[in-house]
Amino acid sequence: MSEPNPPAPAKPTAAKPAAHTSKTPPADDLFGGAADGALRQDNLEGSSAAEDAAEYLADTIAALQTELNRADRLAAEQLNAGAAEDLQVLRLLMADGPVRVGDLAKQRLSSVATASARLDRLERRGLIERERLAADRRAVVAVLTETGRQAAEQSRQWRLRALQPVAESVPFGALDQLVDALRAPLEGTVEPAR
Repeated sequence: MSEPNPPAPAKPTAAKPAAHTSKTPPADDLFGGAADGALRQDNLEGSSAAEDAAEYLADTIAALQTELNRADRLAAEQLNAGAAEDLQVLRLLMADGPVRVGDLAKQRLSSVATASARLDRLERRGLIERERLAADRRAVVAVLTETGRQAAEQSRQWRLRALQPVAESVPFGALDQLVDALRAPLEGTVEPAR
């Protein structure tokens, strides 16, 4: 499978918070600047500053997600891999390994019927296979084929290229702090198949 060249990503944009008053410090002050990167409660004189910061973060994340969705749609089309959501499932399998249909439904916040239909489409395209677990022969898991692994990797590369301009513009220490803050509420939400 040859890797197509994705178009240059559009630069994600998000509306900045409204002009700050003396009661609402600018974002640099809210987050402590490059020195500590944490939201500093001592800089918040009311909930409106925290709400402004949260809204700004939500708008920025939404803009980034839009760009990632665009990359997924283009990759799915170029790789003849079905829908963008199909690539998301392939990347999940690449990252987490074999998964049961029920676990996939839970992770994707979909019904078991929807997850099963998606796996059926991926299997018909030769991107996954279904195998029985050695420990429990009743349990069936979805496993990437080599073609599916290649599609998942190429899709991952497209997503990385879409985020590269953003990542390059953030100082490394600040990026680490941002990623840690964004990952904290997500810890423990993915359950690999056993």
